[in-house]
Amino acid sequence: MLLDSAGSYSPVLETLESALSEKETTECFLLDLVFAIAEYFIFLVNDFTTIDQKALNKIKKSMSENSEFNKDEKKNEHIIVIHNLKDVYDLETLKHC
Repeated sequence: MLLDSAGSYSPVLETLESALSEKETTECFLLDLVFAIAEYFIFLVNDFTTIDQKALNKIKKSMSENSEFNKDEKKNEHIIVIHNLKDVYDLETLKHC
């Protein structure tokens, strides 16, 4: 099964506080769902910034907590980080990524 959570952390078009809160609640629910059923988590980044690192650490922690919660289930959970090298056109640029 493949679950695409595209659009996570995307901006909210409305400036209402309720819209922000609803978006955050929805994203938390989706992540909890993914952690509950996923054996593999693919984390796609454009630039591996400190924000991405914090998000990845949060994902690792959440997967670990979920794994401890469901001790009866023997699942191997893996996080795969994919760097979107859309702006890399030569080997020299790739070496700096």
